[in-house]
Amino acid sequence: MKTEYFRALAIGTIFPKVFSTLDLLNKCGIWYECLGQEIRRDEYPELFNLIGEMFGSGDGKTTFNLPNTCNKNFQDAPKFIVSGFYIRCK
Repeated sequence: MKTEYFRALAIGTIFPKVFSTLDLLNKCGIWYECLGQEIRRDEYPELFNLIGEMFGSGDGKTTFNLPNTCNKNFQDAPKFIVSGFYIRCK
């Protein structure tokens, strides 16, 4: 895939984890795996303005949570193809 496609994806886009896509995605922004982890509000203000505390409030002041898509999959997609998801943070 060409990197132009990934550059066009908006902050907050959730993309399927397919093989080793993270290296390609991170050439076009900052992406994290959707594991429900906390990230800093001041480092990712656009994402925080978009999703807020929808997936968890973090520490309630300086952090918020990313979605947790563990054990979730596209309907009818073989599990060996999609093994998780990434979210664009910057």
